[in-house]
Amino acid sequence: DDRVTGNVRTYAPYARIVHVDIDPAEIGKNVAVEVPIVGDAKRVLAALLPMVAAVEPEARREYFDQLAEWRHDSESTSWHGSGAWRDGLLSADFVVERIGELTEHAGTYVADVGQNQMWLARYAGFRRPNTHVSSGGLGTMGFSVPAAMGAALGAPERETWAITGDGGFQMTAQELMTLVQDRIPVKIAVFDNKKLGMIRQWQEIIYAGNYHSAQLLGPDYIKFADAFGIPGFKASTPDEVDPAIRAAQAVDGPALVWFEIAEEQNIFPMMPAGKGLSDLIEKWGGADE
Repeated sequence: DDRVTGNVRTYAPYARIVHVDIDPAEIGKNVAVEVPIVGDAKRVLAALLPMVAAVEPEARREYFDQLAEWRHDSESTSWHGSGAWRDGLLSADFVVERIGELTEHAGTYVADVGQNQMWLARYAGFRRPNTHVSSGGLGTMGFSVPAAMGAALGAPERETWAITGDGGFQMTAQELMTLVQDRIPVKIAVFDNKKLGMIRQWQEIIYAGNYHSAQLLGPDYIKFADAFGIPGFKASTPDEVDPAIRAAQAVDGPALVWFEIAEEQNIFPMMPAGKGLSDLIEKWGGADE
């Protein structure tokens, strides 16, 4: 499963795997494990916590330093500091970073599915636990807006942002009615590249640019939001990003920000179907990919 493990024959070949599952039939079903534990995950994790606390941080300093180096290398080769991509439109990673900065990393950030999900995970700069909501590899397009409603109601003291692409947003866009009716103050960031972005990226890289059914029509998102009585704002250039985010933050209730992002910007790493974690594609084409 390219959304969870990749090719299980090459999955974490040097790892010592502890498998916790309440169903004994699942233990070791796909990957060989060294320590099988049958039990409720919550109880098992609670029992393991004292063991983690007993490990001295300095004993793992070399490991932490290696992680920091990898993180630095990854971010320094992918971040578009100017805010604009080569087609002149917005660089999505720049927009995500600005949302993180202007919310002081203190909000709740809910990802949809596709490139936007990966941009959020990589560039929001999370500082606090339980602030990143994602459906992971389940492929639930349209997840972000309805999930953000629940997140906002569950933690009303936080500013809640739904981060979505134009494809995912159009799958549950009718939920703007619920936002208005129940006065739920979710801020929606629509990353519009007029594409099913991850589909287009796969077709470019895996299928040699044989594009099919990835182009996506969409409405004027400002007018669409206005039809529900929701204030909408638009940013197409880097200098418009901060004012648009701040305008949405100033709204006492739901708001939508329409970001026109680069149509052919990719996000990495990606793992081709049938391959393993050691086969990740970490870059493609020029430095501005």
